[in-house]
Amino acid sequence: MLEISSDKSHQSDNKYCEQTRRDICRKGIVMNNLVSLSILETMK
Repeated sequence: MLEISSDKSHQSDNKYCEQTRRDICRKGIVMNNLVSLSILETMK
């Protein structure tokens, strides 16, 4: 258990996690848009 770690490092960890999660979400949204666009194109 790493309960001894300081609050500062914990906060920066949270910020990093949030940033990566946001990046992943953005990439996921872009991928979803591309997929739905290609699906729409094939349905025409």
